[in-house]
Amino acid sequence: MENENRKKEIEVIDYEKSLEAYLDQDYETRMHSKPESPTQFDFWYYTSERECGISLAKFLREELSYNAPGVLEEDGKWLVCGWTTPLLLTNSEFFDWHSQMVEHGERFNCKFDGYGSMS
Repeated sequence: MENENRKKEIEVIDYEKSLEAYLDQDYETRMHSKPESPTQFDFWYYTSERECGISLAKFLREELSYNAPGVLEEDGKWLVCGWTTPLLLTNSEFFDWHSQMVEHGERFNCKFDGYGSMS
């Protein structure tokens, strides 16, 4: 039990040091520095109309080369989900990507409902 508590303390200290180092950087550095490796994101959209979901999935596959296999029915709504190609984004580019994902959904009457990092 003592080893587990010590391990948790070390993890907290490491996290705090990482956070402090990140916050010590100036805003421009944080917003425009590239991460060390590409990240894939999974994503999901909801729509009330199956055809809208199919059209969005097709757009994501053909225009962005994302893996978006199709639509699934979930609780009376249609779900479009998939994952991106590996992306190497600064924080500001990530915010742009997020805004674009929202806009793609709106274009096809779908709501961008979330994303997650796959790495």
